[in-house]
Amino acid sequence: MYTLNDFFCGCGGLGLGFQNAGFKIVGAWDFDKYAVATYRENVGDHVVQADIQKMCIEDVPKADVWAFGFPCQDLSVAGKQAGIKLECADCGTVWEVSAETYSEENLCPGCGGTNHRAATRSGMFFEIMRLLAEAREREPEKVPKVLVAENVKALRKLLPVLEAEYGKAGYKCHAQLFNSKYWGVPQNRERYIVVGTLDSLPDTYTYPEEQHDYVPKLSTILEADVDDKFYIADEKAHKIIDQALQRISSMGKVHATITPDRVDKRQNGRRSKEDEDPMFTLTAQDLHGVIVDDTYGYPTERERERERESRKRIYTEVAPTLRSSRQGVKVVENTMKSDTEKTPLCSR
Repeated sequence: MYTLNDFFCGCGGLGLGFQNAGFKIVGAWDFDKYAVATYRENVGDHVVQADIQKMCIEDVPKADVWAFGFPCQDLSVAGKQAGIKLECADCGTVWEVSAETYSEENLCPGCGGTNHRAATRSGMFFEIMRLLAEAREREPEKVPKVLVAENVKALRKLLPVLEAEYGKAGYKCHAQLFNSKYWGVPQNRERYIVVGTLDSLPDTYTYPEEQHDYVPKLSTILEADVDDKFYIADEKAHKIIDQALQRISSMGKVHATITPDRVDKRQNGRRSKEDEDPMFTLTAQDLHGVIVDDTYGYPTERERERERESRKRIYTEVAPTLRSSRQGVKVVENTMKSDTEKTPLCSR
């Protein structure tokens, strides 16, 4: 059985995929305690709340694969787009790493030093490279055979940097852009997967092909029995529906919508999608919802029997378990500190 270390594990999406593919996850880390709690519920108890900047290779178990969906906030169009920046630990100079200015030495432009740390969240990519360097120097048996990075479409302009860093660490780089809607998920989510294979391995890696001939309908993932707490009040729902009708051709069976909790929020783009179109890219920044027309059989028979002024309402969660998990986190929040304390981390 192949083994995996899951860095920046979040709530476990990447790790769960590897687990379903037959991998054994031997290590998982994330800075956010709520993500860690959700991961523990959905994937396993091997997860640790930790700051990767304070980790060293002694904290990392041996594994065949290192997977890391490093933070995208500074690359994504939904974030500040601050880019990947580093800060020199010796002189305090902060600089942006770009394909145009990058060099393999990655020297501080202020003092020429190499002792740097991430100055933006997306700069955490270089923490993975640091751990790899530590493995080669101190514990070569921990050098993984394969690296798997994941990030947003905007990573495209930085692919030369990742390719150079992979090469410097002894890996061949294989990058490709995928969209989740072509993999059986009704969500429009474009992400780069960047695989690195050790130079000592045969150069035979290929990506599977996307299934462009099938995009699942949004209605296929909706849960039938939904608690009332996940619905928006009728008055607000009417307003959201009116706004949606200004941008879509007609009201159909089920429509993805964004920020249904903030009726008066200005949207740069459309707020709702056409009938059965895949969801917007789900993020932790905004609440996502679904406009459901009861006349098509949504939600359940029990809910249809209730008297309501309108038969159109807004369902505020694509998967109620997402919200349920977040509420459940508060129940286990008190265990986070003790769990973290049981796993001491090396200090840098």
